[in-house]
Amino acid sequence: MKVYKVERRAEKGGPVGVIATVNGQPLIHIVHHSPTGFEFGYGGSGPADLALSILANYFGEEPSEKALYHGRCKCWKPHQDFKWRFIAPQQGNSFEITEDTISSWIVETKQELVETVVCDGCGEVMLTDEVEKITNAHGTATMCFECCEELAVK
Repeated sequence: MKVYKVERRAEKGGPVGVIATVNGQPLIHIVHHSPTGFEFGYGGSGPADLALSILANYFGEEPSEKALYHGRCKCWKPHQDFKWRFIAPQQGNSFEITEDTISSWIVETKQELVETVVCDGCGEVMLTDEVEKITNAHGTATMCFECCEELAVK
């Protein structure tokens, strides 16, 4: 089971910052709202990136800027609700959230999660309504509309 631990501390004599880990390993910062890092205890950009990064890890995603911009990842839609429920209210210097807590919250709040697939043409993560199944002599492929247009031109 994954355990997300978030701590406010100084690193090697540097300024105080927020460090987040998952099972003891650094949590990858999905930079979208806050280029300066994670934060908690209020509803700003640092807490939003912390929520986004925890959910991206929970869903096993590493969304690109383009995927975030278009909402093409499971972590995107629920991250603000998650921030207000788990990140913004936190006080003190540390807290933990478990994978089971996140799973229960998703079910209890009936979070709408987008369905995504990877385009076989360009490798981009797309929403399921942004792709077509293409069948030819070589088999079946899932292609985004842009790649389908390129195939039609060839």
